[in-house]
Amino acid sequence: EFHADLADLAAVTDQASRIPEDFGIPDVVIHSAGVVRRARIEELTPEAFEEQLRVNLTSPFMITRSLLPSGVLLCWKASGVYGWLSGTKGGGGESLFATCTP
Repeated sequence: EFHADLADLAAVTDQASRIPEDFGIPDVVIHSAGVVRRARIEELTPEAFEEQLRVNLTSPFMITRSLLPSGVLLCWKASGVYGWLSGTKGGGGESLFATCTP
């Protein structure tokens, strides 16, 4: 099992780099975890903004980067379409989700 706080980039990198050794080379990796802190820009704290970027964008990047040497096939999550819809058609406070959802 892969257990890491996705906001903790050191833990994410450590866990991801051990996957090929512990479980073999995965056929597919799907990035499907994320966090949404819905708020208007003037209400969103810099800390909440940074957490969303770290969990939703930087963490999948670090997992991907850690697994590239193993030759793993990577699939980004399909919810990027939902992020776009949330950012353009959804309720207020969803633009950051649309921005950092691959």
